[in-house]
Amino acid sequence: MLLIAVATVSAIFFTTTRGRRWLKATGLSGLRRSRVPSEDFEFMLDACGRDPAAVSKRLDAERNRFPGLDESQLYRKAIRTEIKSRTAKRGEFQVP
Repeated sequence: MLLIAVATVSAIFFTTTRGRRWLKATGLSGLRRSRVPSEDFEFMLDACGRDPAAVSKRLDAERNRFPGLDESQLYRKAIRTEIKSRTAKRGEFQVP
């Protein structure tokens, strides 16, 4: 019974932000299946010049702004930020 309780508490902990950070720090975060759509991953990779470290930096910036979001939501926020910056560069949303 104790083993089941420990497994349940651990599973719940690893779904929290602090638990995911702990898993990432220990290098075990790659053990679970990613819920990020491949299109989102590829878009961000292309936006960052195919540099995975740059993608991580952008996701970390979004994580700092929105700490409660999961990984797929962070990708969506980062994509929206990228699209906004692209349209601002073209001058579509400049305030007169």
